[in-house]
Formats: sequence, C-alpha cells, structure tokens
Amino acid sequence: MGRSVIDVLAERRRAGSVPGHRTDQHRVALAVEGGGMRGVVSGAMLVALNDLGLAACFDDVYAFSAGALNSAYFVTGASWEALACYYDYLVEPEFLSLKRVLRGRPALSLDFVIEEIMGRRNPLDFQAVLEAGLRLHITVSSVDDIRPNTISGFASREDLRTILRATSCLPIVAGPPVPFHGDRLLDGGVLLAHPVFTAIEDGCTHIVALRTKPADARAQAPGLLECLVARRLDRLRKGLGGAFLDTQRNYVRVQALLEDATAGSGLDRPYDLLDVVCLPGSHRVGRFTRDTGLLFEGIRAGYGAMMQRIEGRSAPTYLRPTLRDPAWVPAQPRGGEPRGFDTQH
Repeated sequence: MGRSVIDVLAERRRAGSVPGHRTDQHRVALAVEGGGMRGVVSGAMLVALNDLGLAACFDDVYAFSAGALNSAYFVTGASWEALACYYDYLVEPEFLSLKRVLRGRPALSLDFVIEEIMGRRNPLDFQAVLEAGLRLHITVSSVDDIRPNTISGFASREDLRTILRATSCLPIVAGPPVPFHGDRLLDGGVLLAHPVFTAIEDGCTHIVALRTKPADARAQAPGLLECLVARRLDRLRKGLGGAFLDTQRNYVRVQALLEDATAGSGLDRPYDLLDVVCLPGSHRVGRFTRDTGLLFEGIRAGYGAMMQRIEGRSAPTYLRPTLRDPAWVPAQPRGGEPRGFDTQH
C-alpha cells in the first residue's frame, strides 16, 4: 500500500495542508459509526482529532445516524461544545419518552434533535457545512429502493436538515420514514453495516474508521427485537425487513475487515485502514443510554482510544465548565481556558 494513514496525517499537519489545497495525491477519509447514544463515543473521537490539529488533514467524512450528526458539527470546526449535546440535552424526556408512545406518538423526537438542539440550543451552522472544504457524505436507507443511498453536495440548508433527520430516523421509535424528493428514507444503519464500506467503494486511499462499541462487543445473530423491527419494515416495503436482518449479520464483516487491518493482514489492498475502537470493557453506553455517568464513561473511552491510536499515549479527560460567552472570562482560570472536558497529557 505504501504510506500509512498516520504518516500521511502527520505530514499534512506539519505542512499545514487544508482540503482543496493538497500537495499529495492521497484521498484521506473518516468513516464514522453511529449507534444512537453511542454516538457520544465517536463524537469524543472526533474531538480528539480536533485537539490533535488533524481535522483539516481529511478530505472526506462518511457517516450515518448519530455519526452523521457528529460529523456535521465536525466539518464546521465545532469541538467540545458539540459533544455537550449528548449529556446536556439528549438526556431530556423531550428527546426520548415512552409516555409519548401511549399517546400514539413516536418515542424519539426528531423535531427536538434537529429543530430544538441543532437549531437553537447548540446551533449547527448549516451554511458552514455546505461550504466546508471537508466533504460530508451522509448515508440514508431508501425504503422504496431497498438500498443504502449516500448523499453529499447538498443543494440547500433545508436539504441538509432533511437528510440529517432521515439518517437519524430509527425504525419504529422515531416515527414514519422521512420523505425526500419522492423517496422515503430511514436511518442509514438499516441497510449499511458501517460507512467504511462506502469510503472504500469511493476509492479513498487512506481511511480512519471509528467504532462505537468496545473491542470485546462481538457481532451476534439478530435477536427477537431485530426480528420484530424486520416485520414492521416489511409492512413499509416487502423485502426491507430481510435486507435489514442481512445488514445486522453483515456487521461480522465489519469487525473482520477492521481487525485484519489492525493485525496488518491484507496488505495487498489498495487502501490503508486505521481502526479506532475502545478497549474491552471501557464503556457501557448503549443505543438509548441517558445516564450521564455512563455517557461520560463513553467520552473518556472514545477520546482515549483516538489518542492511543494516533499518538500512542493516553489522555484522561475531566469535566470542566464550557465558556459559551467569550466575553466572560474568570479571573486567573486554573489550567488555562475552561472547556467541556479537559485533557491531562
């Protein structure tokens, strides 16, 4: 293959290289996994890349579900303040509440995520995403075509907002599919096991793949819940449920691909792949976790995993205040300017 991902990133950082003005022929991508609230883990990994000064060293970001929400903030240069969405707002019942189901409404509110959090409380600069040199590719699942569809080069802020809503639309819990240009769309993870496959198909030469489950979380055969989801999906479109179950089984391929890359096998492949995964037992964050202690555990695990893979060192994280108003600065701040989490190197 030639030069490793880490070598290419380090050289680009030294050269001050930015998207659109490269001096090399490489195409370096991030492939960001979602997983509902486990997105706090991949979000922390992206923050670590930002803190290491590597954000501008990538050309493309491939993502779906919570990974796409994280990546949208990432391409605008947002960092710790974006990660605060998880432990400040997504723990609220306005986001997820089983009581709404009793009233015939979805348990998960996409309006709260897209309009309230990303629109008002922790605003995403949608225009900055459209204009970013770092290209964002978001995968959604087409109900009518029964295939994953990766969208980039968004025509407008409204299109981007709709695709972010669609890629977060988990079957059953988030309501009906999101309509878009004559199609019906669901979470990208319904029909794609990991965005690393899309990055490979697009011809990226170097890929950093982010996983949100710990390394000891093995892929399992679809269980009762997945079978129930598949039944509901088949009501939307015959065959969609079976395709969903195939995607769940396909996660074994993801693990094999990434673990082989870490072990150094498959060296004749036309790309170099770096797997970033948390240590076994390092966190217990699940798809619907709202316990802030567990979320902080996921942040520490994700941030530490990225630091270890890129620089070979640990970086413990500690919760500290975030100054949202730059006009207010405390006298003699301890340890420098406060932020959401600080790192002890």
